Amino acid sequence: MPKKKIEPDFFAVNRSLLNSDRWLAEPFTRGQAWVDLFGLAQYRDGEFRVRGIVIDVKRGQLAYSQLTLASRWKWSRNKVRRYLKELEKRKDIEQQNTEVTTVITILRYDHWQGGCDASDVVNDTTSDTTEGQQKDNRKTTEGTHNKKDKKEKKDKNNTFVEDSHEFQLASLLFECILERKPDYKQPNIQTWAKEVDLMMRVDKRRPDVIRNVIIWCQQESFWQGVILSTNSLRKSFDKLEMKMGGVTGDEAKKNQAYDNLMEKYGT
Repeated sequence: MPKKKIEPDFFAVNRSLLNSDRWLAEPFTRGQAWVDLFGLAQYRDGEFRVRGIVIDVKRGQLAYSQLTLASRWKWSRNKVRRYLKELEKRKDIEQQNTEVTTVITILRYDHWQGGCDASDVVNDTTSDTTEGQQKDNRKTTEGTHNKKDKKEKKDKNNTFVEDSHEFQLASLLFECILERKPDYKQPNIQTWAKEVDLMMRVDKRRPDVIRNVIIWCQQESFWQGVILSTNSLRKSFDKLEMKMGGVTGDEAKKNQAYDNLMEKYGT
């Protein structure tokens, strides 16, 4: 079957752009996020694994959590959630939550692609499978992993998986900073997660305590300008906890800003 002729209103973009510095260097615009969803979507049906669980992904679908998109787009998770809800309301996408991630379906995908279907796509020998495309698209935000024990928090590339305490707490601190400074430079979340790992494994800090201290210090006028990484969080953790008067202490509970953040991010 001859390759379908592309209409003049459409142009081709190599997916390698999606992992380049010129695409990922700054916080995304809303239009850039919309285009990014198309670049991350599968161009043909297939499947891949997340922590050993097979995820079926159809043409025009992508399997990315809001946390991963927030890290990729340099947005807060709430901003990602609002944006996806807006797209859903406009009938541009549909969302389906699975036990390990979120599957996003781009409605009218073929229409936006110029009417081409999967049979019109020329095979790319460098990315011949759905899993290959997913790996290429995810290499700057998350790994594909297959661990039997949930306590094993690292994948084969020695990175922390998205649903680990280490990754989530590191991302939480970054989200809190973004709330005050949306253009804050994107950190290496894996490097931040390693500091959280040391807090938990070496310093014997509980994840829930770390979470509460992060939320508390990020609404304190002095400490929010000091704790701008998990490294500084670890160094000042005892001081923060003592200043806080205990993460469940009455003084902390009385602070309205603390209560607001606890309601937003949970305990």
